[in-house]
Amino acid sequence: MKTEKIKEVLTNHEEIVAAYIFGSYATGENRESSDLDVAIILQEDFNPEKFYLSKLSLELDKVIGVETQIII
Repeated sequence: MKTEKIKEVLTNHEEIVAAYIFGSYATGENRESSDLDVAIILQEDFNPEKFYLSKLSLELDKVIGVETQIII
């Protein structure tokens, strides 16, 4: 997995306090068809726009080449 690239994308978003990878990639049980599951914690005063998660997911998808699912 391209951990450094994921970290680079997420650290460019100041509103993200912490991020955690979970699911099949975290346990090493991922397959070719697996998506990357990421949980994020946002700054308390940050109010995400309507398509914030979709845009962030697409940004990660492009960088790492794996479909990404993000939850807050």
